Parts: sequence; C-alpha cells; structure tokens
Amino acid sequence: MLHAKQFSDIFHDTLTMLDKSFLSDISERTSTMLGAKPVTFVDLNLILPNEEVYDYRVDWLANKIEMEKLWRVPVTIDRDSFAIMDGHHRRAAAQRLNLKRIPCILLDYSEVELISTHSSMLVTPKVIKDFAKNRKFFPPKSTKHIFKSPLPTCNISLELLK
Repeated sequence: MLHAKQFSDIFHDTLTMLDKSFLSDISERTSTMLGAKPVTFVDLNLILPNEEVYDYRVDWLANKIEMEKLWRVPVTIDRDSFAIMDGHHRRAAAQRLNLKRIPCILLDYSEVELISTHSSMLVTPKVIKDFAKNRKFFPPKSTKHIFKSPLPTCNISLELLK
C-alpha cells in the first residue's frame, strides 16, 4: 500500500519527466476551452429579474435542487446591472428555498448574442437592464441569450448557499 508521501514522490517524479512545454500547451488550451469564467456567489437580493416565471417550473426546480442538495447550474447575470440573462426560474427556486446567495457567472453583453422570442417585442441589452432596474417584467421565456463559449457548471452544496 502506498502512503501519501510515497504517492506524492512518485507523482512529482512523473511530472518532472514530462516535457514542460507540453504541460504549458495543455494548460493554455484547457483555460481557453473552459472560457475561464469564474463562478461567483452573489447575494440573491442583488440579482434583478426581468422576466416572469412559470410557477410549475419553479416548483419542479426547487424540489429537484432540494432533493439533490446541490446547485448545479450558475445563473448568468450582467456584470454591471446584475440583470439576469439566463436563470430566472433558478433564481425564483432559490427564493423558495430561502437561499441567501447563488452561484452566478458575471458577463458583459458584448459576450452574448441576444434574441427576442417574440417578434413584436423590441429587446435590447438596454431595455433588459431598464426593465430589471424598474422591476418590469417580460413574459416568461421572452429572451434567449446565446453565449459565445460554453459556460461552466457547478456542484455546490446548498449548505454553502444558506
């Protein structure tokens, strides 16, 4: 049986044998691939919704999150206004679960393509921010945000969010 120190020594020796430029290349590609977007815990009261939600969907999500005792998908918000881009139902589920903070990805609208799902509605980043600031709401699922790079997921214990 290997002890921790022995395993550490073997691991170190193995890394030393690898070509350092290879490791550097892998590290650079990995951070680019992941988009290097950190998950940030944000106080639930600071996050501003701008769309209504479907209650049945919020109930389902809250039950799922509570049963798993894990938060798996960060909410994406505008880094300047804290207006929600994607995650209105998750935020509402967090409220039902009385969470104090939730995992978020803070983005700028220059990193996102915005689409209105209602052809009769003008939806721009400015309009979304204004709605959020003034507590006005689009109908559920009125906007779609397309992210230029994949966003990270997470597995965060609900205990850390209370």
